[in-house]
Amino acid sequence: EEHEPGSDEELGGGVGQAEHDPAAPDRALGKGEVAPGDRLGRADSVPSVAAVAAQLGLQALTPLERQIVALKAQHPGYVLMFEVGYRFCFYGEDAATAAALLDIWAYRKQHLTTASVPTHRLEVHLTRLLQAGFKVGVVDQAETAARKKAGIGVSSRSGTFARKVSALYTRGSYVPSSDERTLSPSNQIVVICEPPNSSDASGVTVNLSLIALDTYSNSLVYDSWTDTSLRSELHARLSALAPVEVLVARRAGEAGSGSTGSIGLSRESALTVLLYAQPAPTAGTGVSLTEAGSEAAARLELLPREAFDLGAALELLAVDTDLEPHAVDDAGAERAAAAAVELPPGVGLALGALAQHLAGMVGEARCAG
Repeated sequence: EEHEPGSDEELGGGVGQAEHDPAAPDRALGKGEVAPGDRLGRADSVPSVAAVAAQLGLQALTPLERQIVALKAQHPGYVLMFEVGYRFCFYGEDAATAAALLDIWAYRKQHLTTASVPTHRLEVHLTRLLQAGFKVGVVDQAETAARKKAGIGVSSRSGTFARKVSALYTRGSYVPSSDERTLSPSNQIVVICEPPNSSDASGVTVNLSLIALDTYSNSLVYDSWTDTSLRSELHARLSALAPVEVLVARRAGEAGSGSTGSIGLSRESALTVLLYAQPAPTAGTGVSLTEAGSEAAARLELLPREAFDLGAALELLAVDTDLEPHAVDDAGAERAAAAAVELPPGVGLALGALAQHLAGMVGEARCAG
């Protein structure tokens, strides 16, 4: 069924949302509903967007729901915030996450569970989700109601609004407004690399490399050192940098989200990292970094081993950002060649992983430096 621009289906208005009285939090909840703060532990029972689509089939869904299914499939692992009229809406497992973390109602509408926040509160709720360790995508309407009514735009006058992902963020890659930045002096993304066969014959000492990007100041620092079995030097660096996000390699053949066995570092290094960082939570569980560990815990992201690629680092160093479009000139090629000689091997691999991680982010707040 198609809906007119400005209808409740498109604007995400008060239908359903107004039915829920915050003054009566203990009322009986229907199927697919989650109370603010998930006081009754309902988040885990909400069906995901993919599960609903598989069960009912795409043809049974509304045009907006089909749009949601497609965008969710394109961005696995992200909590997506869809601009629908004057609100940003969450659907399926993301709605359960929002209800538990943002203290809002999640309720069944059409075939999907949904929750929403006002558009002017986007930055507030986006920050809360990121601080909890989730990866978040912002989906904007690509056309206005006025342009659509006039027949100007990419879709028909009576069809669903066109939407696109305008930004993808993690806790480290998001740069908030200057007012919010004053709450924290830095925003460090730290990449740790322990090249294979980097320990000595006794296994007591190991070679470690680290690169840290402060996305507030665009400053980059790196180091490479030999550490003891106590990993005291790694402790000292992580304590001094106080990262908000830590990137390490995933051990080959492991599918875990952040146990010692799934981290592609030696056991001593992995245990040290887990003192400062916690595995990223999964959408739909209502579990955040605050619940999993310390409120100040960094977000731990496991990258495929292939991401630690010296070629990606050299490509980044060779690009001249003053050229439009960004391109590689002779000076850039020489700069990359010099870096290949000067950078410790582990630092080069870590820089390649950082470059590929940031390349997956989009949006004005992404730090491309």
